[in-house]
Amino acid sequence: MNTRTLYVMSRGHSGSTFLDVLLGNTPEIESIGEVVSGLNRGADEICSCTKTVGTCAYWQEVAARYSAKTDGRDLIVDGKWLWRKSDVRNFFKVLLADPDKPGSDWYDYKKRHQALVESVAEVAGVNAVLDSNKEFSRGLMILKSDPRARVIHLYRSPIAIIGSHYYRRKEMGLPFKFLKREYKPETMFYPAMMLTALAWSVSMVLGVIVKMRFRDRVMHLSYEDLVGQPEVTLRKLGTFLEADTSNVIEGIKTKRAFPIGHNVGGNELRHDGSFTFVPNTKGRRKLPLAYQLGGMIFALPGFVVQRLAVW
Repeated sequence: MNTRTLYVMSRGHSGSTFLDVLLGNTPEIESIGEVVSGLNRGADEICSCTKTVGTCAYWQEVAARYSAKTDGRDLIVDGKWLWRKSDVRNFFKVLLADPDKPGSDWYDYKKRHQALVESVAEVAGVNAVLDSNKEFSRGLMILKSDPRARVIHLYRSPIAIIGSHYYRRKEMGLPFKFLKREYKPETMFYPAMMLTALAWSVSMVLGVIVKMRFRDRVMHLSYEDLVGQPEVTLRKLGTFLEADTSNVIEGIKTKRAFPIGHNVGGNELRHDGSFTFVPNTKGRRKLPLAYQLGGMIFALPGFVVQRLAVW
């Protein structure tokens, strides 16, 4: 496999779309968003170019190349399959999986993933493809499948994540998402927010496990560091990913708008066509004190793991 896979694993609302777009503006990297989540929604999923995946010339060419590499397989069908197999509930199955064993699901996963990123790389004319699908199981399988892969474990303050969920549900009326399902918790809203904090703790544990298994190919990255020290953080990322981030650093300094290519999945930002990175270290939403205190209690196991692990 000539194409390097770069991957962002994180909890939702951790800033993965921002990071994806920034890194996608380096000359070596093509970012494609939360690709298997996007493909799972089918041909009607809207690409960031404003066309559907089924009508976007870029994704049509990717699909054609994918079909040629896989003896006629369908990209959308396989994208849905990859999405299902990437579920976090498969994490420990993936930990024990042998992706080089012919006939196994994980062997098929490896081959289909490789065909996908190689097809994207050929269309984009790059040698590294960035997927920000966030799932820890997928990050682990990518590392096991590709010795050149690099994974960024992006994490953010659990209080900021709860605040984002709180705002989206209370003020925007959007559903609460958990384990690939959507809920509208009215009377159980507070427990749902505490579940988010507990899930943050679980993600920190999984991130440490992946880092321990592939120490030199996984980088822990704080979202707060990205927005608080973007130049320093992007230089470190450039070294880790073997990519030139100087163009992105200069763009942040000059407040240049960064174009969003052909991303699928991810949040509403990708529909804007471009965005200007304006670091916001204080956050936009004030979370009620009861939610802050409860969130800190349920996130405590994650903080303990973070302190005890070789970070």
